[in-house]
Order: sequence, then structure tokens, then C-alpha cells
Amino acid sequence: MTWLPLLATLLGAVIALGSTLLVERRRERREDRSEHRKAKRGVYARYLAAHAEMRTQLRVLSVTSGLTDEERGYRAFTAYAACYAPRYELAVLAPEPVLSLARAFDWCARDLRDRSCPMEWCIDGHSVISYLRLCGKFGRHDGLVGF
Repeated sequence: MTWLPLLATLLGAVIALGSTLLVERRRERREDRSEHRKAKRGVYARYLAAHAEMRTQLRVLSVTSGLTDEERGYRAFTAYAACYAPRYELAVLAPEPVLSLARAFDWCARDLRDRSCPMEWCIDGHSVISYLRLCGKFGRHDGLVGF
């Protein structure tokens, strides 16, 4: 009995199994990267949406008359409350360059929230509407959009 056909068959099976495993592993990695990218996009979208909603609420609050200082302050803090969860989600998934920009943006948003007294709604001659723009770096190329 000759061993050559048996060894060739065994070698062919090892090569086939190895290539199948390699292809499967590459596909899994590609799917993992795709899922991670989708998760990051979702987190970025929630973060930006929460801050946009807060900014809208603060904009409305800035032009609303007839509110006491306490009520205005309460509404300002309530407007910011929805920004906590997306901020923590962002801290888990985002890379450091995005996190540093997000921290600076969040700092400006909290500063705006803390300025709930009616006399402080105007900062350096600018309205609440333009205050976030004064914080700098938050235009179209803020790092949060480029993923």
C-alpha cells in the first residue's frame, strides 16, 4: 500500500480547513469593525441630538418672559439633564481626540446652563443663541462628525 495518496488527501484537507478558518476570521473581523462603526455613529448622533435639543430649549428659555429666576434656573438644568447619558456613552466608545473636543463642548454647554440668571443671559454682548459659537472649535469640523 502506498501512502502518497493518503498524505496528499490529508494535506488537501488541512489546506482547505485552514483557508476556511482564515476566511471566516477575516469576515468576523470585518463584521466587528462594521458593528463598532455603527455603534459609534449611533453614540455620536445621540450625543449631538441631546446637545442640540438642550440648546434649543435654552434658546426658547432665553426669550421666554414672565419666569422667576428659580424657574428659569430649574428649566435650564432640566434642559441639560438629557445630555448626561450620551456623554457617558461617548466616553466608552469615542477615541481621545473626539473625547477632548466633546469635553470642551460639554464644558461650554454646562457653562451656558449655569448662566440661568436673567442678567447673565447676555455674555460679552452676545446672546445665548451665539454663546456656543463663542466657545470655539464647534463648527463643521469639530471631530464629532468625521467618523
